[in-house]
Amino acid sequence: MSHDVAVSRTIAATPDDLWSVLTDVVRWSALLQHLSNVELLTPGEYAVGTRWRAVRTTFGRAMVQQWEVVDLDPNRRLALTSGINDEITFGLEFHIEASGDHSESRPRTHVTVRMQSDEPADDDIWLKRVLGAIGARNAQETMAEDLADFAAAVERPETRDMLVVHRLFNRELGTAPGLVRAVPAGDLHRTGVVADHLTIVLDALVDHHHGEDVLIWPLLALRVGIHPDLTQRLGFEHSRIHLDIIKARALIVR
Repeated sequence: MSHDVAVSRTIAATPDDLWSVLTDVVRWSALLQHLSNVELLTPGEYAVGTRWRAVRTTFGRAMVQQWEVVDLDPNRRLALTSGINDEITFGLEFHIEASGDHSESRPRTHVTVRMQSDEPADDDIWLKRVLGAIGARNAQETMAEDLADFAAAVERPETRDMLVVHRLFNRELGTAPGLVRAVPAGDLHRTGVVADHLTIVLDALVDHHHGEDVLIWPLLALRVGIHPDLTQRLGFEHSRIHLDIIKARALIVR
């Protein structure tokens, strides 16, 4: 019996970026959460015939895999074969296709990974039972996790929205004094319009800073090792600005 499963994903990177991590197999143990102890068996340029060995942990059990490149078309297609514990073989194909306009700063690549496996004939081999319907679903989940790990290694963070938001706050707060001074004395309608506008801007700034403190700074510390002193300083700056926001709110009259 054979099993054929596939997963797809759109990655925020170029095909060349993805190809670089797919073919740098020595890095796989650092990139893939289910893989360890990668050993390159054929030194030299990555090509058809390149082989390596690794340990795959599945269902809490470590299994030795030996991989071999059987076909490749750089940045487009990669075909591998593998054996697990000398008991089961499967093929794995990566189909890579550029998605969208790569002239933009946010390139995208669509990749589909397809695995076809053949079960051993011996009924007593435990892998034969694992690779039933439940095993196929778990294989698909593992493939999706591997693909997510590859994506995490090459995807570039989208920073343009952060620049837009900061420019918006700088612009609106920069023009606020002029808006206030331009309100004619006794014009209650215009006073209310400006007051509502400034309230929206200040409330949005509070929410924005809260999102940075709760979501962005901890992830930066975890993923790129940003120094704790820097995140602490950023937190202090937000606290100082928040005190100014409280004072500004108290001065807003509707």
